[in-house]
Amino acid sequence: MKTSPILFSGSMVRAILDGSKTQTRRIIGVERMEFVGDKTILKWSDLTHGQQKKILSLRCKYGETGDRLWVRETYNPGLHPEKSVSEGYTGCVYRAYDQTARYSGGWTPSIHMPRRHSRITLEIDSVRVEPVCEITEADAIAEGFPKIDYGSFVRFPTNRFAETWDALNSKRGYSWDSNPWVWVISFSRVIP
Repeated sequence: MKTSPILFSGSMVRAILDGSKTQTRRIIGVERMEFVGDKTILKWSDLTHGQQKKILSLRCKYGETGDRLWVRETYNPGLHPEKSVSEGYTGCVYRAYDQTARYSGGWTPSIHMPRRHSRITLEIDSVRVEPVCEITEADAIAEGFPKIDYGSFVRFPTNRFAETWDALNSKRGYSWDSNPWVWVISFSRVIP
């Protein structure tokens, strides 16, 4: 079993903890996919020579069914970082639930969270590949975006997901309209 880190924002951490988020989509970073048998095959063109030059088998860097992910989130190591995690003490304050508090040293970005401070472990139930725009309403709900009904105005899950996707990925060149290929990772939370 492989164990890998994965980053989540505060709102997505809260959705994982309340059980409403059981899926995530992560950019693969390729423009064209072809499927051969049971494997996902990546083919791309060498633009200099104008011909297909390379064929690589592609695996999800986050893992496969049965592998585990430990969640990295924004945190503060707390007032007593010298105490041992093996003693059952993490000492951490997590920004997902304590967004306005001020702590000595400030918030540590999620990318810098070590494994010992992670409070959430996920087990991968399945991995598949698809263009991001193929997300269904059920999948958008599993991504943590429920339907919101304001009476005369309804916010549909796929629309909410698309807006959040663009906010996070447009500047990186992976806008909703560009319809990038993504890993669709379904997971369940491992309760200690």
